[in-house]
Amino acid sequence: MSEGYARLFQQLPESMLNEVIGLAGQQENLINLSIGDPDMRTPIAIIEEANQKALAGETHYTDSQGLKEFRQQVCQFYKEQHDLTISSNQVMATIGALHALGLALKVLLNKGDEVVLISPYFSPYEEQVYFNEGVPVVIDTLAENGFQVTKEQLDQAITAKTKAVIINSPNNPTGAVLEPELLAYLGQRAEEAGFYVLSDEVYESYDYSQTFTTMLGYAPNQTILLHSFSKTFAMTGFRIGYLVAPEEFINRCVAFNDGLTYSAPTLAQYAAIYALKHYQPLSQPLVETFQKRLAYMEKRVADIPYLSMAPVAGGMYGFIDISKTGKDSLAVTQHLLKECQVLVLPGIAFGKAGDNHIRVAGTRDIKELAEAFDRMSQLTWSN
Repeated sequence: MSEGYARLFQQLPESMLNEVIGLAGQQENLINLSIGDPDMRTPIAIIEEANQKALAGETHYTDSQGLKEFRQQVCQFYKEQHDLTISSNQVMATIGALHALGLALKVLLNKGDEVVLISPYFSPYEEQVYFNEGVPVVIDTLAENGFQVTKEQLDQAITAKTKAVIINSPNNPTGAVLEPELLAYLGQRAEEAGFYVLSDEVYESYDYSQTFTTMLGYAPNQTILLHSFSKTFAMTGFRIGYLVAPEEFINRCVAFNDGLTYSAPTLAQYAAIYALKHYQPLSQPLVETFQKRLAYMEKRVADIPYLSMAPVAGGMYGFIDISKTGKDSLAVTQHLLKECQVLVLPGIAFGKAGDNHIRVAGTRDIKELAEAFDRMSQLTWSN
């Protein structure tokens, strides 16, 4: 019976991926290229730091906003990497970037408020907008334009009801990196109209096209920055991230979170402090590994007639065009799974603009990628 549940959960939403996931569980010799979890071990120095803190007794609650040392180290990071000065009162430790997003939307949205999403987008953005009774307003970007959103598209989507615009650069799944000129324009519009820019910057270190530009430098009073240690340092299981926002906004997030999770994991905060203190030497090997894998992916795709792929500007994924198959992305995903035992994600899972593509994660070593593309190269397609 469903009557006892909240209105939003009277009926579970249908998932287009359920059948794919069910099929994947039946496959032998499966190569899983669907998940954005780096296959590398967390750098041993980070693990040892967390272990030493545990042995020293640092296993209790922290302040609900996060360890002061953690927040100060985040501030130091932005000073060193971006020449930006922020206060530790503007920082909150969170249980990853999705927790940060959930808190931000809970504090921001009233029923019916609009949130602009740029498709293709990370699907939890839309889900969390709905969970907080907001209204997603979707901008569809085009592959031929490098999945770049335009000023004109933003102007058409932003209305008096707009409470926030969510951006993700480098983008999951496309790898697109937003141009500084566009960020500056969006910041100007946010300051004029009073909406917030929620900037998901978890792939910051994986910007291959230019020196990464943070949204925080353009509209600090209207930016809510979401970040995580999961991708940069292969720390997905540590569940640690942070929010950077105006102090009044942070105070409201802390107040709400006091009755939700209270604080982020203590040992994960200490591990994150160490990671930020050694940012370049710890993150660079991962970045170089993914860059090599994506370059290999581009090379293999070029030799498969039914696939095509633009050069990857950032991120950890290949967003591969499958339009020459004559099939939609879900059908291609199912076919690859059944015939090749290769699991990818259909582009439609990231919004309508992604339906001519599949997302292939670079989270397996080149030997496994080679086997996957060897299998895919044997396929033929008929309409």
